[in-house]
Amino acid sequence: MLTTLQKTAKLLALILLLTATARAQIRPYTQVFSQNLKGATTIIGNTSMHVLNGTTVELTQMNQTGDAANGQGGIGFSQYGNDNSNMQPASIDFFSNPNLTVFNSGSSWSYNNPNTDLGTAWRTLTSPPAVNWINATGTFGYGRGESITIPTGFNTNYFLKTVNISNPALYSFFNFTISYDDGAVIYVNGIEVKRSNMPLGAIVYNTSSLGDNFTTGETFSIPASAFVAGNNVIAVEIHQNFAASVDCFFDMSLEASAILYNGPSNATSADLILPAGTNTIKYARLYWGGRLENTVITTAPDTLRKVKIRKGGSGAYSTVFAPVTSVDQYAISTTEVAYQSYVDIKAFIQANGAGTYTVADIPLAAGAMNNGGHYGGWCIMIAYENTSLPFTSVRIYDGFSRVYNSGSPVT
Repeated sequence: MLTTLQKTAKLLALILLLTATARAQIRPYTQVFSQNLKGATTIIGNTSMHVLNGTTVELTQMNQTGDAANGQGGIGFSQYGNDNSNMQPASIDFFSNPNLTVFNSGSSWSYNNPNTDLGTAWRTLTSPPAVNWINATGTFGYGRGESITIPTGFNTNYFLKTVNISNPALYSFFNFTISYDDGAVIYVNGIEVKRSNMPLGAIVYNTSSLGDNFTTGETFSIPASAFVAGNNVIAVEIHQNFAASVDCFFDMSLEASAILYNGPSNATSADLILPAGTNTIKYARLYWGGRLENTVITTAPDTLRKVKIRKGGSGAYSTVFAPVTSVDQYAISTTEVAYQSYVDIKAFIQANGAGTYTVADIPLAAGAMNNGGHYGGWCIMIAYENTSLPFTSVRIYDGFSRVYNSGSPVT
């Protein structure tokens, strides 16, 4: 996991008040929870940004213990900060997947021209019977320079192919390219996805195309949801304008367009560890914050109030909204603010228990900046009761302050 960044504006949810040489109090630290119980407190969190050198994450600068001579003193003792660093969103949900070539032109098909009604069952045959079905590789037809010549004199020719796609959800669209003479109807897993130069209504074995036609390289796309993980059947009918037509042609290719980004703008995780036994969550607040341009807030006034959270490192998120009164802002300059927001998530933590939590879509500004640099992050403050633990007097305070270096607001 990414380590917490040193930053001018600190996002804090504290059990004890911190002291600093100089601190501008934006919202004074006040007690927000107090109870004597058999239990304890814990805090988890992560940065939502990392430092990039070109396209490479700068791990030494991200890790305050990267220099053994400077990183052992805790926060504030590292030689590294984030001034003028290229701060960019970090996301465990980001992946770049290559486009997929399912099959190329001139590939293998099973074909049949029975001059009789095959009904609809043929459209989902993964293994067509050897009788009347012929396997071949190439372009198909007659009178069009095809590589595989099929019998003439039939109004309709049928083509079948089974393709295996391990995870269609990695792709946004599947893109077909088809060449045909005269008309075509295409099915995926028995469902019609396209018809070209064909009439409306039901299509049967002796349906004629809308006219004499030779089309090469026609493209169309269908959503990835048309495919299933595993085997998929692609069925194509090629119809002639009339049975005695002197030319016929069929060829097809299929590619899938990858989803280059699947997930929110930033997403990082941390592990919540709780003791064995029954843990009753007495208090849980999610805090988040960062540096952001005023124009973003002006465009969408609720920007600072909402983020996403989920249990686990993958899957669906829940959106949580902070009350208007739970948002603090500090003007860093005339164009940017530092902010902190928080929301009660006690019920969410109680329902999900220990494990990995991911927080995403925290509003933040990327790029390089001096006087503190860009930053963004989150934390969850939790108090829990567990009867196997000794009694503890738990007091939790929170607030929002700008911490300066050696008392100077400009360094």
